[in-house]
Amino acid sequence: MPDIYDMTMKLHRYILITALLVLLEAVAAPSAVSKEDGEDGIREQLSAIKGADMTIYSLYCNEDDYSKKMRCAGIFLSGLDSAAANTALAVMNTELADWYENEKFLFSKAIQYREQSLRIYTALDCLDKIADTKYCLARLYYKKGLYHNALKYIYDALDDYTALGDKVGRAECYNIMGILYHICKDYEKSKACFSKYAENASELNDSLRMVLALSNSAAFEHAMSDSVKSETLIAESLELCRNLKDTARLCTVLQNLIGISVAQGKYEEAEQYFSRIRPLLNNIELKANYNLSRGNLYRLKGQYDSAAVLIEKAITYYEQGEFDRKRMQCYLLLENVYSMSGDTDKAYKALRNYYGIENSADRNDVFLELFRAQNDIILQHDRENLLRQQNKWRTLTLTAIFIVLVTALVIYIYYYRKSEQIKKNERELRSKTEMLELKKMQNYQMEQMAKNIVDKLKKLCSGIKEQAVRNRIQDICNELSSTKDEKQWKELSQYIPEFNSDFYNALIKDFPNLTINERRLCSLLNMNLTTKEISEITRQSPKSINMARTRLRGKLGLTDSGISIHEFLAKYN
Repeated sequence: MPDIYDMTMKLHRYILITALLVLLEAVAAPSAVSKEDGEDGIREQLSAIKGADMTIYSLYCNEDDYSKKMRCAGIFLSGLDSAAANTALAVMNTELADWYENEKFLFSKAIQYREQSLRIYTALDCLDKIADTKYCLARLYYKKGLYHNALKYIYDALDDYTALGDKVGRAECYNIMGILYHICKDYEKSKACFSKYAENASELNDSLRMVLALSNSAAFEHAMSDSVKSETLIAESLELCRNLKDTARLCTVLQNLIGISVAQGKYEEAEQYFSRIRPLLNNIELKANYNLSRGNLYRLKGQYDSAAVLIEKAITYYEQGEFDRKRMQCYLLLENVYSMSGDTDKAYKALRNYYGIENSADRNDVFLELFRAQNDIILQHDRENLLRQQNKWRTLTLTAIFIVLVTALVIYIYYYRKSEQIKKNERELRSKTEMLELKKMQNYQMEQMAKNIVDKLKKLCSGIKEQAVRNRIQDICNELSSTKDEKQWKELSQYIPEFNSDFYNALIKDFPNLTINERRLCSLLNMNLTTKEISEITRQSPKSINMARTRLRGKLGLTDSGISIHEFLAKYN
């Protein structure tokens, strides 16, 4: 049975999305405004914002050097009213966030500008941009090591992408969620998220994401000590990634494969991956990761001097950005390398640097907040599910009550009409019965009248001596006795109203409360009979007929009207 509540919500979302599409089409419709006019319009909007330095904005628009362009954007935004909401400002904040994240690797600054973009897009109600920005914030907080914030934002982004029907966005959310749950050591949820990521990648027919999904799964299975499954997944990911061109994704896959190979002691295989990844190193993060992984490989092989050089080099790269977690990892490895090589001073220095970063980052609080955020999210989802169930049952209950009320109303109307029809039929049957009785009575009266006439004629005949006259009177008596004067009967019968005539049915339909005598009077009046003629037929006095006419005018609504009864009744003919 279809879920009525889900159907209702889907209908609401369909109406909302349809309305948004119509609005977007209207906004995107071709217009006569030129590009210059559009830029002038943006400048005019920005110049109206308090603190807007349009000279700096012009430098931002005209600067070819991207780094200088971003610095101009930062200066321009720093002087603005922080409550301003404009699409152009959201775009500038997004550009700055991308630059600080992917070029400068200063994640705190990137978070600052992403948060500002989210505020503006929320104020402008740009649903797709809100979802994208929340996803980017989750990624940034993960890179920054603030996992609890990353978890909150990734859940929000997943809900938004689900509402928008964005499968690509949902897939990326599941990937980060899998990593975060792995950090939480909630391996069951981590595996479920990686599986959902793989399912979405398969639905999208996206080979790039399928490779990354296989690589993530391989790393997960390796962490769970399932080496056979891990190797199978590695082989599948290698087969799929032969033609990959996305540098960042390919580097992520190869880094996963390097980590698994090194952990399994397959150093030659790891070296092959290093050879493949070396040409792809195009930023400080990739170079730092490369040197760290290579240094760890040499450490395991016992080549401590080469390992120390590579790890120190990795630290140099990491120091150019905000890579606290990676630097801590480097110092732990350095401490081990220098301890194994017998250089205790450098080992102690590396350990001191490690604790310096750990204390400043307050790692224990971060993990405590992560578990707290995880529990809050679970509780929030439980509350939402409970509320959803309550709303579902409330909707079903109200729907059931509505159906019962409508059904009861329909049944009531049906039986009311049935009752009225029965009453109407009973009235018609009663009228027919009364009319039949009246006809019988009139027939009886006329028979008695004919009999009396015959008796009188016979008495008259006994006193007459002329045989011809007596014979004639006898013939008349015989004729009356045999035929009851059929012609006269027919003439009299025309004054008996027919209860099934069009006139009679139409009159009774409009005036069902008329008595049988009033109906008979209407029929006689409709024949244009005079009061005297009606008196003779009904055996009532003319005075009684006139009183009956007056009462009839009242029932027909003609008391204060100049219309005669004959005129009124004529419309029913």
